[in-house]
Formats: sequence, structure tokens, C-alpha cells
Amino acid sequence: MKNWYKIAAVVILLYSFIVGMIVPLSPGIVAVTPQSFRTGDTAIVEVQGYNTHYQQGASGLKAWLKLNDSLTLAATVIQIKSETNLTLQFDIPNFLPLPVRVQDCALVMDNPKDGYSVLPSAIFITQDSIDPILGLEIWKNTDIAKLSERDFVTYPFRNILQETIRNTYFHVSLWFAMIFY
Repeated sequence: MKNWYKIAAVVILLYSFIVGMIVPLSPGIVAVTPQSFRTGDTAIVEVQGYNTHYQQGASGLKAWLKLNDSLTLAATVIQIKSETNLTLQFDIPNFLPLPVRVQDCALVMDNPKDGYSVLPSAIFITQDSIDPILGLEIWKNTDIAKLSERDFVTYPFRNILQETIRNTYFHVSLWFAMIFY
């Protein structure tokens, strides 16, 4: 076969187009509203997911606000509205355990159906009085442990990229096809 490399290039292109369109995007968190709260507030947050199955995984659904690597706050109420929308309630203590005026928190969701997902800087908490020592005394840290894993192949969900992350899959295979051709 004189032109085997041309056939290989076509096979690579066909494979990348078919698999690239069939493999789904991982579930993730698209938006959180509102994003700003004060210490002492009861934060009620609307969460919009992407490719999520909140109703199917309702029995094991958990959520946390993550201040840093060692401080987290569990949701006190989780109300599922649809497969992609839910409402979370967090009781924010009167003081933060950090000596800052404004602190951003990541939202960590765990769903037995979808696995876990994270939205960095999802919530901003502002405190009027700074007292990290008192904050450490009243802050109830809830460990994030035994997160669910996804047991299917997907593209990773990246908050900024969303569906355009598929371009990386096409980019590499097309590059190899051009080299062969």
C-alpha cells in the first residue's frame, strides 16, 4: 500500500469526529446567584448545574462552602428544583476565622449520580468586624470526605470553557492527521 498514511489520516479524523461528538461533558456548576453575603446571614443560593442529575442523586446530595484547605461549611438545607437547578441554604457564622474583610469561598457539590464538582470563588462573604480568634471558636468546620466518583468517560468540565473544551480533543487528532498527510 503506497498511500497507507492517507488512509490512516482519514481514519484518525473519522474517529476523532465520531468520538468527540459522542462523549459527553462532565457535570458541573455553571452559576450561583446571589454571590455576595455578610457574616451572620442565612445565605440562600440558587445553583445552576450543567449535565447534572440532581433529582436522580437526591438521596446523597451534599454541598459545602470551602473557605480554604481546612475550613468548610456544610449546607443546612438542599432543595432540588429540577435536574439542573437547586437551592442551597448556608448559616454563615457572625465572624470569619480569617483576618480579612472579604473572603471568597468555593462551592463544592457531591452527587452520587454525577460525582463531585467545584465552582471556585462562587460566594463572597463580607464581615464588618474582624475577630479571627472568635471566628475560630464559633466556626463549625465540616469535613469534606468520601466524595463520589464518576464511573463513566467524559470530557472534564471547566467553568470558563464549558463545551469548547472539546476543541482540545479535535486539535490534537487533527494535528496528527496533518503530519501523516
